[in-house]
Amino acid sequence: MNSKHVLIKDVETEEYPVFKASAEVEEAARQALKEIDKAIANDFLSNYT
Repeated sequence: MNSKHVLIKDVETEEYPVFKASAEVEEAARQALKEIDKAIANDFLSNYT
């Protein structure tokens, strides 16, 4: 059995914590989705991979 499988088996009965986003975060996300057509590509991180 590989270690990945062992780790998954260790936590398979655990529940993931779920948190509700604040109203401010939800509104910011809605606004960002409305303006997605204004987004520009950023390959900044490609310099580090």
